Amino acid sequence: MIEEKNAGGAGSLESHLAALEKENRMLRLENTQMKMAMERSSLYNLTKDRLIEVVTAEKTKQEKFMGRLLENSPDIILTLDRQYRFVNCTDVFLRSAGIADFGLIKNLTVFDVFSAFAPDTAAKMRTALEGLCETNDTVIMGEVLDIGKNGRPRHYEIHITKMFERGEPDGAILLLIDITDVIRAKEELETINAAMKELIANISHDLKTPLTVMSVNLEELSNLVRAYGGGEELIGKVGAAWRKNLDLQRITQNLLEVSRIETGRSIYNPDWLSVSELMLKVQDRYEDYLEDKALYLNTAYGKDMSLWLDEQKIWSVFDNVIYNAVRYTAKGGISITAAEDGANATVIIRDTGSGVAPADLPHIFERFYKASGARGGMAGDSGLGLYIVKSIMEAFEGSVSAKSAPGKGTSVILTFKRRAQL
Repeated sequence: MIEEKNAGGAGSLESHLAALEKENRMLRLENTQMKMAMERSSLYNLTKDRLIEVVTAEKTKQEKFMGRLLENSPDIILTLDRQYRFVNCTDVFLRSAGIADFGLIKNLTVFDVFSAFAPDTAAKMRTALEGLCETNDTVIMGEVLDIGKNGRPRHYEIHITKMFERGEPDGAILLLIDITDVIRAKEELETINAAMKELIANISHDLKTPLTVMSVNLEELSNLVRAYGGGEELIGKVGAAWRKNLDLQRITQNLLEVSRIETGRSIYNPDWLSVSELMLKVQDRYEDYLEDKALYLNTAYGKDMSLWLDEQKIWSVFDNVIYNAVRYTAKGGISITAAEDGANATVIIRDTGSGVAPADLPHIFERFYKASGARGGMAGDSGLGLYIVKSIMEAFEGSVSAKSAPGKGTSVILTFKRRAQL
């Protein structure tokens, strides 16, 4: 009996010891897990603190950069929150608006502030901001603003950009660029240009009559020299003077025409004219002139049709094109052909002259442009003739272009509206 009790006591002790050992292992495991958790927590806190330091440093750097930008910018920059209240602005805006401290407008919207001196602009800003849907979209407005109501309105170009964060509006940036000086300089330049055009028109008009008289007298003098047996040298000098006078007349006429074109005083009365009638008039007008230059003049057209043009102004076109062609054509001549070209018609004036260099060809219809090389720098070349041709053709709702190559002549293509001959 005693032995049985001892055996039972030993078993209970072993069981108790085993339970204690198990509990001890659990405690050690929990302790290890707690240490690991504490290490992870410490590492997390360290990482978090470091991340906060980095973000704070970067934010501070950005704020400093933005602060320097706002302090030093000559233009007005306004940054707004998502309710379009002021977040920041350049000092130039505060000075212009007469605002002593930014705190006075910090809780106001841009619309509240601008409504005080430019209610229409404020309304346009609101409309623009409400209409912008993407960060990259920008609205540009031109406004005249008297910021601060100081009686000195300025011209501003306003750039409005709306910011988005994850697809949701997150404020806006407004850039106001003062372009007053640029506009004033442009206006002054336009005034000077207008005065110059008026001066050129007046001088050209005043020169026109005496040059015509000189031309008539030189022609009579040439006839008298020939009639009374003047020597070839004298005849040549009188002829040279007469030709130079013609050059001056053409330059004067072109200056007067350019002045009318650019001041809007050139009057056009386009109507329909048949190709057959136009070609007859071309032949009558230029055949003798080209014959005197030992050059041929050929005209050709297919089916007769009517062209939309001003019968007075068209001769400024032909005069300038043919005169240029003759100046640069030593031998051969000029061919003028008319043909249908879809809904339009083309009149092509081809010469056998020196041609135009590829670098010059795109520019020959520009005002005062003179081609280099063989076709540039000749006496009497004002650089206005083909500019006049282009301006007149566009007034007829037509166009002009050119094809050329050095040594292979030049083709000037006049394009007109057309209709079938009635």
